[in-house]
Amino acid sequence: MSGLQERVRKELTRRAIETAQAEGCDYVATAATASASQAIFSKVGFEVLYEIPYSDYRENGNPVFQNLHDGCKSGKAMALKLH
Repeated sequence: MSGLQERVRKELTRRAIETAQAEGCDYVATAATASASQAIFSKVGFEVLYEIPYSDYRENGNPVFQNLHDGCKSGKAMALKLH
């Protein structure tokens, strides 16, 4: 990921958190399905609530997700407590 892309992603995340705080939300939650989003959410303090390995996703016994371009191994439900 380029420096510009990372800065944009961090800024969008920061603004979403600020908006949630302004609206009186207690938590912000996300389904992070790529390595880049998982890393950014972790950096700003999100915690993993639940993780599902992509290898567990199967259709008729066959893997649904294979050879993901970013090497991500799982989807993560993540949350940040605001107050």
